[in-house]
Amino acid sequence: MIARPFFLIGPRKVDDVCSTFARSIVAIERGYRSNILVGNLEIVRDFMDIHDGIKAFYMIAHKGLTGEAYNICSGEGHSLRGVLDFFKEHSSHTVSENIDPSKIRPIDELARIGDPGKVMKLGWNPLCEMNVTLTNMLQYWRADKSTYGVD
Repeated sequence: MIARPFFLIGPRKVDDVCSTFARSIVAIERGYRSNILVGNLEIVRDFMDIHDGIKAFYMIAHKGLTGEAYNICSGEGHSLRGVLDFFKEHSSHTVSENIDPSKIRPIDELARIGDPGKVMKLGWNPLCEMNVTLTNMLQYWRADKSTYGVD
């Protein structure tokens, strides 16, 4: 079986755009930064909570068919602008953003959204709502005292 995870996000994860945004918001709230550096915010990705992803892996391992490929994704797109705006709205500070040309990669697809139909036929459905996942990420980084300036 082949499992193709898309963009799994959640607390504790680092080095992806959602965690970088959340950590940067916390760094601004703590006074370590004055703004957040961003790339192309019009990009759309199929973000999904890691807990839903783990359940999908489990379902594939137990019910998947040999030789089949399964997309682990929500089937819904979320723009980076929407993710950042959510974090900004839930910040205790005013957050300004600056475009960092080094974060704009010409190879990035404008949209990447998957079709979870095959794994859903095995009985799996994503349950975690995006706003809850993003809130959990922000709360996690607020509780982590090691969050300083993040790029």
